[in-house]
Amino acid sequence: MFRILTVFLTAVLLPSSALAGSVVLTTNDGSFSVEGELLSFDGEFFRVETPFGPLTLDGGNLQCAGEGCPDPDALVARAIIAGPAGLVHNLMSPLIEVFAEREGIAYRKIFHSDERTVWQLRDSGQQRLLAEIEGRVLDEVTARKSLEGGEVDITLGRLEAAPPIRQDVVALDAVIPLVAPENPRAMVTEAQLSSLLSGRLDTWAPLGGELPVVVFLLAGTEALLRRWHRVRMGAETITLDSAADLADAVAKDTAALGIGLYSAIGNTTPLVVGGACGLAIPATRDTIRSEDYPLTQPLFLHRIGARQPKIIRDL
Repeated sequence: MFRILTVFLTAVLLPSSALAGSVVLTTNDGSFSVEGELLSFDGEFFRVETPFGPLTLDGGNLQCAGEGCPDPDALVARAIIAGPAGLVHNLMSPLIEVFAEREGIAYRKIFHSDERTVWQLRDSGQQRLLAEIEGRVLDEVTARKSLEGGEVDITLGRLEAAPPIRQDVVALDAVIPLVAPENPRAMVTEAQLSSLLSGRLDTWAPLGGELPVVVFLLAGTEALLRRWHRVRMGAETITLDSAADLADAVAKDTAALGIGLYSAIGNTTPLVVGGACGLAIPATRDTIRSEDYPLTQPLFLHRIGARQPKIIRDL
């Protein structure tokens, strides 16, 4: 019975792509090497019998040589990252590129479509594929459901999450008022902005214009606006899901007031919001980074506690 159980466990722990035999495992930077009999490889971790006893090693940082090595493709670290288009294309791509530069490894971006991008990381000689990361463009709600269902490994978004989802702030953005370039306004007070959004001011006349105000609101920003200045949305608004689409719509309409994002200004003109004492803090990279600008918005990276290969964890 014991022999049958041993054979069964060995079959479970050793996939067909990993044959028992001697292996030499070396870290990618060559600083550590170990030789022994391969006991198991589950797609992420090697377990080898050595003169010092069995060792379990993270395969995401190792190169394998010897007759017992699994299929080389099984050693490639893989992950799927999902989120809105702006975060996948404009945030994740530069993050991965900077990570590759820091680690001294080769970086390649493969653009398949607006909805799917693949990033490949290879060793410095570009011979061995170390990691393949797929970026999928999904709205935040769909991405969150995919994360909870195990269909993706990591999500990017602006909405906070609750346990068991873990979250880290990876960047800062800001919600800003936008107008068309032809709009003569350069600054509004907090009270004026509140009146425009609530509908108490329904034309630009008191502010130096004649046209009726058309408010464009980015979906998901209303709660942040209310935390900042108790804004009651009473004006007739056009709500858009895409920050880029909102910027395009505002840029074409002289009467428009848009509530969009610093990261997606497009061809619009940002309005500076002045305080009660006449002091104003414009939205700039520095004021957003220091969070002195009042409408700063964190961008989150979400994941559930599943252990990722080392190179993905390092990223």
